[in-house]
Amino acid sequence: MNLSELIDEVEIVLDDTSFTSSIPDWINWAIAQAIDDANVPGFKEIISVSTVLATAYANLPSDCTGRILFVGDGTSSIPIVSLDELLEMYPDFDNEGDVAAVTIEGSLIYYQEIPSVAQSLTILHRRSPALLEDDEDEPEGIPLHLQRAVIVPKAASVGFDLIEDGVEGEKVNTNAQIINYNKGLYSLREWVAKRIRHNSRSIWSC
Repeated sequence: MNLSELIDEVEIVLDDTSFTSSIPDWINWAIAQAIDDANVPGFKEIISVSTVLATAYANLPSDCTGRILFVGDGTSSIPIVSLDELLEMYPDFDNEGDVAAVTIEGSLIYYQEIPSVAQSLTILHRRSPALLEDDEDEPEGIPLHLQRAVIVPKAASVGFDLIEDGVEGEKVNTNAQIINYNKGLYSLREWVAKRIRHNSRSIWSC
């Protein structure tokens, strides 16, 4: 299904055309959520980031928008902790030395300690799926026979959540679409399971 077809399907479910301009964003969000929820293979990438002299953080590449699974220095892995934990471990935040821990916050990677010479960090992350922008663009990662069952209800749940905002009691339509999404997600996970080897858990199975 292409973007135009997916928009039509969501509008049919909502029975409301007032959200047309927002639906593409909902669809792209739904695709990204499904890819992550089902751990669809084919979205891992290895990138490198260099530390910055006398600075406790560096910018991540613009295409590094997904989950960070691993950070290493070429010799060993480096623990990924929260920013609070990093500050508790290194309250001065200006210690000089090899990188011993990192934090990912938005488009930045914070690290302690700060190398006196730029140090290259290896990062394994799950990239986000390509955005659908033109009418003919098609989703990646989700097989054609599951796209309607997975993408449409997830996107429609956003619309119904807005429509039912302020409604007393249960959001019936919103919840119904979430249930439909979970059914589609179950099928997507089954599809994924048939295409990956069941090795012992590691960063490569994330």
